[in-house]
Amino acid sequence: MPSIEISWIRLEEDDAGVLNRLPTAIQVPEGSSIESALALLGYNAEQIQDLIQTRGVSIFGQYATPGLLLHAGDRIEILDKLRFNPMESRRRRAAHKNQHSKGVRKSGLASPK
Repeated sequence: MPSIEISWIRLEEDDAGVLNRLPTAIQVPEGSSIESALALLGYNAEQIQDLIQTRGVSIFGQYATPGLLLHAGDRIEILDKLRFNPMESRRRRAAHKNQHSKGVRKSGLASPK
């Protein structure tokens, strides 16, 4: 059966979502799904299901869906799990910003006496 070349990279916590190293090229059979490629990389069925259900794997930044077929040149990105809720973080930052901006004029100058 003919094969295609794809690449893969695992983004670690220290990467902060930035690709800091080159992806690794691998050969997979033509017509391979994301699940079969992850299995070739050593993930078991439970880990694969968890990665896909929790949006822990993507192809060029687009979350992978069950049964997604791979094409030559695709890059599989295995993502580090979220350790916080992004919406909650935005709320905290906005509250912090609002709390510190009260009483300060936009010009940054002190109010006249």
